[in-house]
Amino acid sequence: MKVYLADTGVNIDEIAIFDTERKALDYIIQKKYSGVHYEDMSLDWKETNARRYVVETKVKYMEETITISKKEYEELLKDGQFLRCLQYAGVDNWSGYEYALEIMKEME
Repeated sequence: MKVYLADTGVNIDEIAIFDTERKALDYIIQKKYSGVHYEDMSLDWKETNARRYVVETKVKYMEETITISKKEYEELLKDGQFLRCLQYAGVDNWSGYEYALEIMKEME
């Protein structure tokens, strides 16, 4: 996905992100070129000068994340390792395996 970063060049916390170049240019024009000194300047001049403050870039969507404690994370790793051991040992051939799957479905 393309996004447009608009940096006024004043403060690091004034970098804004927009989904269109037009919105980014309008933001820069409003922030940098709306003062009394610029009121006689044409829109073309303002847009040309605003372009140097706008950068197009691509971003990837991040997967949704959750936060858990280190202890819980380690328990999940240990449980996963034990489950793999059971699978390698043939737990799917165990007589209670189908019943365990039914219980799991009911819990969901």
